[in-house]
Amino acid sequence: RASIITVVARSGGPFARMGHDHAIAARNISGFAEPGKGRADFSFRVDEMTVGQPEVRTLAGLPGTVPADAIAGTRANMLGRVLEADRFPLVQLRAEQPGGAAGTMRLAVTLHGVTRSIDVPAVLDVTPAGLAAAGRFRLRQTDFGIKPMSVLGGALVVQDEMELSFRIHASRVR
Repeated sequence: RASIITVVARSGGPFARMGHDHAIAARNISGFAEPGKGRADFSFRVDEMTVGQPEVRTLAGLPGTVPADAIAGTRANMLGRVLEADRFPLVQLRAEQPGGAAGTMRLAVTLHGVTRSIDVPAVLDVTPAGLAAAGRFRLRQTDFGIKPMSVLGGALVVQDEMELSFRIHASRVR
């Protein structure tokens, strides 16, 4: 319940000022971690992601609020035209700590039916009660076969690159 993955999707194009930068959050994250083996697998449903919550915007460093109709439109486009949530309902992540690579994890991200691996700077804290991992990185939508949202002939677009941050907490199961 303390875990969150935040995605910042920024507007672009000549009419970018007409759009909004959006903070999108996944909180219903499930999976498992094996700190002794240096790995974790977890996933979340894209249709459970939220858009525009004020506390998530603040966490992501985005100012102000976004009108409810813009949030609803963004969510509908995100789940329909962009992520195709009916065809690709899950985002799956596999984290591994490469031998001797303190402060880095290799993250395999499966999104929109495509898997890409990247090395991500991360802080990992393992305690007898469980573990916590935190970090930030960037992904491009097109690397996952996703065509970024575009309207008005490209005058207003969602930028290809997304900024992601995560705080994952796992409790030890006894």
